[in-house]
Amino acid sequence: MVGTVEIIADGDAVISDGNAKIMLTNNENFQLDEGMKVIIDDKDTIITDIEANEFGKSVGYAKVYGFDGTYPVSIVVKTVHPFELLFGV
Repeated sequence: MVGTVEIIADGDAVISDGNAKIMLTNNENFQLDEGMKVIIDDKDTIITDIEANEFGKSVGYAKVYGFDGTYPVSIVVKTVHPFELLFGV
């Protein structure tokens, strides 16, 4: 009953010159927020800025060094304690 459980959502990141543009994919129940952890190719980064795109969806931005391109990402959208999951507290 100790520790935490991370709730993960899928997304995509377009990385260029050390900057990642991050978007959720098929996750209508979540919104991106500053401070969320993003896992890109087994490397962690943190969303530092958020803005809405032309469709009203949130787009996150983070610093990523060492590679460019488009990557699938895992986004930690929520961290909860097991007690909360079991008892809804």
